Amino acid sequence: MNRAITIPLTMASARNRPVALQLFWHGIGLGLVLATASLAAWGGQPFLEGSQSGPLIVLTLAAYHVALWANWRMLHFPVRDGAKVIFANVGMAFLLALVIVAFGRYYYSRSFLVTAFVMSLSWQWLGFWLLDRAKLRLTVIPGSMVEELLGLSTAQWSVLAQPVGPVTSAGVVVDRETAGAPEWIRLLADCALRGIPVYDSVLVYEAMTGRIALNHHPENLAEQCATPPLYLAAKQIVDVVLVVASLPITLPFIGLIALLIRLDSAGPAFFWQERVGRAGKTFCMVKFRSMHIDHGQEAPRFAVLEDRRITRLGRWLRRFRLDELPQILNVLRGEMSLIGPRPEQVPFAQQFAREIPLYACRHLVSPGISGWAQVNHGYASGHEETRTKLAYDLYYVKHCSFWLDALIALRTLRTVITGHGAR
Repeated sequence: MNRAITIPLTMASARNRPVALQLFWHGIGLGLVLATASLAAWGGQPFLEGSQSGPLIVLTLAAYHVALWANWRMLHFPVRDGAKVIFANVGMAFLLALVIVAFGRYYYSRSFLVTAFVMSLSWQWLGFWLLDRAKLRLTVIPGSMVEELLGLSTAQWSVLAQPVGPVTSAGVVVDRETAGAPEWIRLLADCALRGIPVYDSVLVYEAMTGRIALNHHPENLAEQCATPPLYLAAKQIVDVVLVVASLPITLPFIGLIALLIRLDSAGPAFFWQERVGRAGKTFCMVKFRSMHIDHGQEAPRFAVLEDRRITRLGRWLRRFRLDELPQILNVLRGEMSLIGPRPEQVPFAQQFAREIPLYACRHLVSPGISGWAQVNHGYASGHEETRTKLAYDLYYVKHCSFWLDALIALRTLRTVITGHGAR
């Protein structure tokens, strides 16, 4: 059987469209960006500045392509806010171009750069809206995952109850057990001969939801979650560099918050707690104290909405995730990463490891200050929500990469601003 879809439905339709159409669309876009920007900067005589405008034009072209490449890679993952991802990538690409112009002391035009940015953003967003948002039409063969798949709104589904054709959809989705059944083999072979892809239902569900199907996972899932050691080592180096570079900003901010905590309620500003890290090793994670100290001796339990243990200031810190800021110390010590599954309290981790299969696989990578589960699901307060978060965590471990980390970082900014999922 062919491997299942490796891209989500936000980008899957683009896969079905001819590459020539994508090239044609963005070729026109680049022409419009340069023509409109030069018209805004130099009136009716484009490129009036001659050779002086060369670096500016080259950097604009580069910014368009960098943003387009980043969008293509990040939108391979299941995201519900593709337009926001596009805005962030185009903005950062043009900001980088502006930095290069400033440090290189090249000629620049504000009108040119602003117009080029607005046109690039508009054209790439329009391309996403027109070319990439259409739903796939998929045919499902009844099996163990048919109910989960039909509950997803990211595709147009039809169920093929009997092994009779012809199939006219963009692909056939079938689970491994049904694919080996004699009555279905002839139909699936006919689909392969006609160029209709046959997809594994487990991996289709994974690609559309961004989480592993815990009840239907393949036997070798633990092997699939093995992240390359080289990437993990490089990721740790990048984490340390980013944290050190941010210290001039974060240290005064941490000091200010610590002072406010002491003024708001009795007790220390920082809270230390034993958590489970990579390879199941325990470490002491530091946070800003957000709860009244009187409750410090209680047995570990999940926070709930309107939890009375939380202080007035702590409620704001938790809402905008500022209580996690001191964990940059854990990152510097190599105990955590900026991006990864959130470290769990030791009693909870031990309990979930006994009750939930594959729970220990989340410890194949370093825990993070933010993660895929945090930006998609938010806080978990029980067994079932923990299973859902584990499904997201295992997706991250399986697909851990620079682009997924970058997507999580962008979505974390939104989480910090909106306070989504806080308790």
